[in-house]
Amino acid sequence: MRAGTLRQEVTITQESASADSQGGYGLSWTTVASVYGEVRDLSTRELLQAQQAENSAAVAIVIRYRSDVTAKMRATGGSVGYNIVGVRDPDG
Repeated sequence: MRAGTLRQEVTITQESASADSQGGYGLSWTTVASVYGEVRDLSTRELLQAQQAENSAAVAIVIRYRSDVTAKMRATGGSVGYNIVGVRDPDG
């Protein structure tokens, strides 16, 4: 990873439940971290290898390693939000 490419602010959020006045609960997204990273579009070949549907956009978001990021979270780069599908540690 080249640190110079991590120039875009990325916000990582997770879903949390909070009690409402009716005795139930509401779901909202709370910020886990704001970090700098790189958001890059995947090529058509990578989309086919990942078996993605043709009408969905896939991006790779590269950030420094964090042990608290899971596939149940979301990432926002700029004004666009993305569901995290998988997390990969390049060092194993």
